[in-house]
Amino acid sequence: MENIQSAINAYFLGERNEMISIIVGSVMVSTCIILLNRKYQRNLIKSISWSVSASGLLLSATAISLLFRDAELRNTLLSGLSASHTTELLTTELQRINTVVGKYRIYQCVSAGIIVSSLFAVFFSKHSTVRGISIGLILLSIAQLAIDHYSENRAIQYQNQLFHALYSTLK
Repeated sequence: MENIQSAINAYFLGERNEMISIIVGSVMVSTCIILLNRKYQRNLIKSISWSVSASGLLLSATAISLLFRDAELRNTLLSGLSASHTTELLTTELQRINTVVGKYRIYQCVSAGIIVSSLFAVFFSKHSTVRGISIGLILLSIAQLAIDHYSENRAIQYQNQLFHALYSTLK
């Protein structure tokens, strides 16, 4: 029981740290791009700054909502382990994390598609606004791929821990 509690705490602490990093990174990148926009008043820079700022806002809003959801879910899981519903709880959480892990491939394909289409827009468009927005989307997608890489690894590790904990309760 102690092992699964440690696994739950470690997983959700990793999620929390990631969400805080996303918020801090979004603020830092948005601040840098806004300062760059103030120095260079060009359409390309303005477009990049709008795209990056909007992306940062979207990522931060998602991170904040996940922080609240994860805290509640973590508490529910830990309190449920002390009750007699351990098998049901582990089964439900394993199903949830299986869904989470299954979606990473979709996220990676979407990010790759955005990168490829944005690269085409950067190289073949004559409009600085289109290029700026495309560069911002490329930056967002690269950040998303990096974030998802670490999230996926942590989720797979947690998935394995849940599976082994569930298997040991069924013995």
